[in-house]
Amino acid sequence: MANGIFGNKAVVLSRVSTQGQVLQDGFSPQQNDLLAWAKEIGYSEFYQIDTAESGFLELDARDGWNRIFSFFEENPDYKTIIATEINRLAREESVLDEVKEYLYAHKIQLIIKDLDFYLLKTDGEKTLQADIMFNVYKSIARFEMDEKKSRKRRALKAYREKGYSIGGKRLFGYNREVGNLGTKLKYVENEAEKEEIKQIFEWYAYGIEDDPRPMSVLRITQECIARGMSPYLHSKRNVMKCLKERAYTGSKTTKNKKKNREFWNYKKEDAPKYVWAEQYECAYPAIIEQPLFDTVQQMLEKRNSRKNQRSNDMFVDKSSKHTTILSKLIVCPCCYKYLNGEYRIKDGQCKHSYRCASSRGVINKCNYKTSHSMVLLDSAVWAYLKTAVKQITQRKLAILARTDKEELKAAIKRMEEKLQGFEVMIDAESRVFRNNVSKNPSKENLDAATKEYDEKVNEIQRERDSYNREIAKKKQQLEELHHQEVSLRKANSIDISRIEQNKDEMYRYVHLLIDEINPVYSTRQFTVLEVVSNINIEAISIEKDTIKRTDKSSYVSYIFIDKRDTNRIKLKLIEGQVGWRNEIEMLQPVGNAVDDYIDWFALSAEDVFSMDWSNSDFIKTMSRKMGYIDDAFAVIDLPYSKLTVYNEDIR
Repeated sequence: MANGIFGNKAVVLSRVSTQGQVLQDGFSPQQNDLLAWAKEIGYSEFYQIDTAESGFLELDARDGWNRIFSFFEENPDYKTIIATEINRLAREESVLDEVKEYLYAHKIQLIIKDLDFYLLKTDGEKTLQADIMFNVYKSIARFEMDEKKSRKRRALKAYREKGYSIGGKRLFGYNREVGNLGTKLKYVENEAEKEEIKQIFEWYAYGIEDDPRPMSVLRITQECIARGMSPYLHSKRNVMKCLKERAYTGSKTTKNKKKNREFWNYKKEDAPKYVWAEQYECAYPAIIEQPLFDTVQQMLEKRNSRKNQRSNDMFVDKSSKHTTILSKLIVCPCCYKYLNGEYRIKDGQCKHSYRCASSRGVINKCNYKTSHSMVLLDSAVWAYLKTAVKQITQRKLAILARTDKEELKAAIKRMEEKLQGFEVMIDAESRVFRNNVSKNPSKENLDAATKEYDEKVNEIQRERDSYNREIAKKKQQLEELHHQEVSLRKANSIDISRIEQNKDEMYRYVHLLIDEINPVYSTRQFTVLEVVSNINIEAISIEKDTIKRTDKSSYVSYIFIDKRDTNRIKLKLIEGQVGWRNEIEMLQPVGNAVDDYIDWFALSAEDVFSMDWSNSDFIKTMSRKMGYIDDAFAVIDLPYSKLTVYNEDIR
């Protein structure tokens, strides 16, 4: 074939399989067919350049073509470029357009073997048909490349949904192993790290049993250090990442950013450096149950909120501050949903209450309009549980007194080693500050750098002080172990008083012992609570760090509240074979047959407080009539003491 003005010399672009060979001169196996074909159409001398599979890599595309353009200018006897496919030239359409315009301007021929395409006529002139076909081929090449990437993404998505090919750094709690697909890696549980993840979730949700303070990420981090857990958990940042990691529930949707090619590859400075990557659903072996994970997320959101917490006559945002002691225990007698805690301060007084949220609704509106004083109900229920809680804490303190001294010493040593790291951090901030100021000694930069330095150092010092306090606390515990003769009764009294000043602690015990509370009767004078619970101390398992209720069975008791004198609230507890009859609003004994109420005997709330229950013969007589040999029920006075833990809300 006659090549016209283009002669017999050509630049040949062919494909290589590795990025390292791009832009390197020399022979490659992929050039064999292309060179043979070029010779057939009249070319005999060649300058060979290899490109990657989709042309020059984006980062090197313009540099690569600048190199070729320079070659043409230095070697004017070369007037042709030959390639197998159009995508050997470049991937981006903008680069292809620049190449085409250069070839037009310098009358350089472009030949695409597989398309039998010639950009110019043999006299060097361009044609409308060739220009149109170039644009069509350019679009097709781009489409084919996009389709190839799309197929790859779909395959990767399918693998990830099955737990394979999950990239990035290894997620704490798992190991990567080759799965049953051969070379594809799959996550499997790291048994030791898995148990530590479970532990920190339980600590955050339920607290550390020998530490009544509300849980925080810092507190958990300190405990991880003290107990010699994985070094990964010796960082607040990593503990927070674990507590928020949805993959531990069995799957998560990725939400990652990637480098934006427009900025990094094509040097478009106005483009963002990073863009959101495509989201994938990835499967992981489940470590944490969904309810526990959801509980921790709600607590994280609640404790991290900074909304306004007080007002004169407004509902206080409970998600930002409050622990509702009877949350999800009190059942509405009408719609059977749980009563919500509402927090209100009016004229400097606590007006917190429990009421049905649906009573103010429009759709499915509940008719239960009664609002119960939160302080009253919490105090009454706590009076009912107080004896059981004393017994639990008595046993817990006895166990704590037997704590291994060596364990405490090891914990102190590990935390003191952690302290040394804070000095290193402060030194590092000092070096950054000095370097920053030396580069730009202006007053504006000095002021800004000083402010940033002070903030960072103060934060480091605050955390260091927290560790010092924690070390002092553990040293105090160690000292106390030398004095085990101290009266446990005295320690227990202090412990109960401490618990009553901590709503999180009370919440833990209330929800440990009580299953459900039903307000079966309420007037301005009296309130009657039906309590489903089990406060038998033998049903409680106590270890050093955990308190669990091993017996899930429960029984019904009734707390009667006399509100006629608000300054002298009275409480009565009635347990045994009795039940509240809503239709007559009275308490009646129950016979041996289930729900067999004995109609000849009924007590109103007022009767409960007016009768002399010290006469045990009355109960015995009633018990025999009911068919019981022993006392069928008991009436107990509960000492009422108004909780003061709400005082912090009005300060």
